[in-house]
Amino acid sequence: MPAPVRRSRPLPCRRPHAPEVEEVTHNEDAQYEVKELVEWLKDAPPIFFRKSSEKTSYINGHDGGNPFLDHAAGVAGPAIDVEARLAAMSFGGPGNSSIHITQRDVTASLLSRGHPIDEVVDTVFNATCAAAGAAGNKWNWTEERQDIRRMCETWVAKHPEIKTREQPEADSATGEEASQEGSHQTPNQPPATNNIIKLTFFSELVKPMPKLWGIKGVFARGETSSWVGPPGGGKSALLTDIAVYKAAGRDWRSYRTKGAEGVVYFALERADLVKRRLVAYRMRDGFENLPISVAGQIIDLMKRPCVNDIVDAIKRTEDHFGVGVALAIFDTYAKGVAAGGGNEGDAKDQNAVIANLRRVIDRIGIHIATVGHTGKDETRGERGSNAHKCDVDVEATISGSEVKSVEITKANDQDLGVLTTFNLEPYDLGVDDDGDVFRTHILTSDIPDSAPAPAGRKLSDKQQLAVRALTEALSSHGKLAPTEYALPKGIKVVNKEAWLEEMYRNNTLDRKAGNPHARYAELRNALASRYIIGARDDVVWLPSSAREMGASPYIREENEC
Repeated sequence: MPAPVRRSRPLPCRRPHAPEVEEVTHNEDAQYEVKELVEWLKDAPPIFFRKSSEKTSYINGHDGGNPFLDHAAGVAGPAIDVEARLAAMSFGGPGNSSIHITQRDVTASLLSRGHPIDEVVDTVFNATCAAAGAAGNKWNWTEERQDIRRMCETWVAKHPEIKTREQPEADSATGEEASQEGSHQTPNQPPATNNIIKLTFFSELVKPMPKLWGIKGVFARGETSSWVGPPGGGKSALLTDIAVYKAAGRDWRSYRTKGAEGVVYFALERADLVKRRLVAYRMRDGFENLPISVAGQIIDLMKRPCVNDIVDAIKRTEDHFGVGVALAIFDTYAKGVAAGGGNEGDAKDQNAVIANLRRVIDRIGIHIATVGHTGKDETRGERGSNAHKCDVDVEATISGSEVKSVEITKANDQDLGVLTTFNLEPYDLGVDDDGDVFRTHILTSDIPDSAPAPAGRKLSDKQQLAVRALTEALSSHGKLAPTEYALPKGIKVVNKEAWLEEMYRNNTLDRKAGNPHARYAELRNALASRYIIGARDDVVWLPSSAREMGASPYIREENEC
């Protein structure tokens, strides 16, 4: 055991006003108690070290030891290896290698070191082009560059103590030069400018481009839809059901889902209810880690800055799950208008919101579905100005009490008529603090046969002939419905061609008349909207009630009269 040290004078110390060194002697015979050492340590002065008088030169022109830079370093987080992070960036990458998180961290790091915004934008943009891979073929690269610049400008605005280097005059290219320098051009990337309006010339319109369906026959990318109904009519529950099945990549109520993609649910009201419904689907159907996110705060949809906020939320969702987002739901649309002090009955206020939602679609190519209320007269559709109805690509109206129906009442280039029917069922989620069961309501997994048809509406002669033709076609060519249609057992279906041929045979339609397929579509949609037939894509059938009676019950009622 080494001999203890006997203190004859205080330990050496360096203090600003006491720089002299004091002596310590070694005495092998001295012994001390632990308590004495503790007391001595309490009295010992702290040691201070002088900072070097040499100044450090920073790239942004500040001198070393600047407290604002020290603060900025803390704000920007620990130093990162920019080159390594950019090299590891990938679309849908795990952890902090995802595109959005890498962009955020790298821009903050470079700006905190004083790099000019233009240089940071070019560096991050070029790396993003390389990291996007095949997914980048569908991106709007002009908007992507603008997003990165906005990210930088927002960071700088939040940290005014940081000064970035001035852009050298030699680097300040104008016009065409600026669009060509420092910009990685992908095959589908437009010039990086805000002023050029992209044109498509007639000579380029050779092959028609099909819709990019999210769920075929329900919603497509690049479009908007409005889902309206009375209060308590099941609108939000219906959209939640669509969101769950789209995120899971499963067919929705016999409509084909084009792969699993992300959904962002902007719950502008009752966000907790939306979350409880999603939990119910997890518990009832066993869904796990669906790419769905819920935003619960109020968003002022009338103000232009909401576009950046919405796009940012969608991109963060894509980064988190590693899949693209196909659908954004705004529930309710009217709340987004009111948040900015607008009036849903005023076309000017409505158009401000509509323009912002279209800007979101222009930047990221998703589908936007809005939830709205019908007015006192439900037959007139969504309450308020008709500016929204005129703008949307698809309008779906929900009606009914026990059995609810969803009818497409406006569509630019898809069929009108009944989309589906549904029931709501209670689902018990658990027991609250008082020992009471609490629950929520979600759609049942099965599809109800039909909803009651409105009384007093008679079929035309053509419609009656069309139903009889369908009965004959089912008798001759009918096949059992596929299980994924979720129809009652025993229902048979036929394709469009079989029904059409039978309508030619019994003179419902004239094969030689102009555009018989258009007349067919009119009959099909009219009968489907009355729940007299069922239809999906090019397949049709008779509901079980009509099948059991040999024809439609509505036709029998009319014949008896």
